[in-house]
Amino acid sequence: KEIAKMKADREKGLICAVFRVRDLSHKLIRAKIDHNAQENMLTGAAVLYNAGGVNLVVVEGGAKGLKIFKKLMLRRIDWAHPPPPADGGKGDPEADPDALGQASTLVGPNSCVQVWEGSIIKANFRHFIFNACPTEAAARKFLQDRQMGH
Repeated sequence: KEIAKMKADREKGLICAVFRVRDLSHKLIRAKIDHNAQENMLTGAAVLYNAGGVNLVVVEGGAKGLKIFKKLMLRRIDWAHPPPPADGGKGDPEADPDALGQASTLVGPNSCVQVWEGSIIKANFRHFIFNACPTEAAARKFLQDRQMGH
């Protein structure tokens, strides 16, 4: 019943939102974002380019799902104080296969800002994915390939 409501919400019209996050290197935060996107039937991508302190989260979906996701990104996640590592900080950070090449070298508090929100005609993504981009050019190409380059 709830899945049918989410599908009907998507059919009313698609809305896209773009968020800028300084640091998405923490596994638990990435898992929360991924889980909520899937739960609310949202598609999109998290473009991980940590060199300049700019990571983009692009989501598209129905109004209800996007409203819940916005609350997660802007209110529920405490960006300034990330949760402690699951292993109590004893593990080797180089041995983390899920780090996606991210190194948290940023100085200052982490933050999340909504950059843009608006209606779109068709979905540009099939599902929600994380994409690590080593350079700014690679991040631009990834977004341009999905008609999101602007």
